[in-house]
Amino acid sequence: MSSTAVVVKSDEKVKVKKSLKIPQFEEMTLDSTDLSKNAVILKTPMKRKMSEKIEGSESKKFEFPTDTPAGETQPDNKKMDWLREKAKSATIPDEKVAVIKPKFLYKESGPLVIHLCNQCKTFNSNRSPQTIAVGMVQMPLAMCTVCRFHFNQARNLRFFQHELPALKKQYNL
Repeated sequence: MSSTAVVVKSDEKVKVKKSLKIPQFEEMTLDSTDLSKNAVILKTPMKRKMSEKIEGSESKKFEFPTDTPAGETQPDNKKMDWLREKAKSATIPDEKVAVIKPKFLYKESGPLVIHLCNQCKTFNSNRSPQTIAVGMVQMPLAMCTVCRFHFNQARNLRFFQHELPALKKQYNL
């Protein structure tokens, strides 16, 4: 059922004529001060429901208290405390397990994905690339032991957990 509304504004009063498919006319008289953004006039049922949902969600937003009792921390501080506790128990890998072998590295099919920590990123951003040939640039890349170990672990995980099971499935082994 479609409805249209016509608004006729006079000095102090607003008249609304509402017509439906059946030629029925209703007139309503409202004060001009009574019109607000929540006014039901000129809104279809869908728009009315949407505005009610938006207003309802705005009133239900959770706000953290600005003053916290002694000993309690804000959520960001709690997360940082949790991260610090987890970082204390983490181990930094040795040089022996963080060896990268380029002859195996570039023979793999698929993309080469390298994750770098912030220290490696800032160090590498200060190094300049060298032009080797037309359209070919050599990018120097330095990686700490943590980044190299993670890079090797990701390659091993992909090989043993994805590629070998895929081959087994493909050849019914």
